[in-house]
Amino acid sequence: MSALVQKPANASSWNGPYLKGNAAPKDPWGNPDVYHSPSQYGPYDISSLGPDAREGASNVTSWSQ
Repeated sequence: MSALVQKPANASSWNGPYLKGNAAPKDPWGNPDVYHSPSQYGPYDISSLGPDAREGASNVTSWSQ
């Protein structure tokens, strides 16, 4: 999610920063969110690995599973 606060080297049309501060916010459990763009489910995907910080059923996503 660093692309929301710092321009990626390969981004030609970046108009950020899109978030205030020097870092993207963390999920409610203190872990970084996972951001994908382009994505599989929409223009972008945001997810959290959940309270156990592992891939699986406890994940919280921006899309319906």
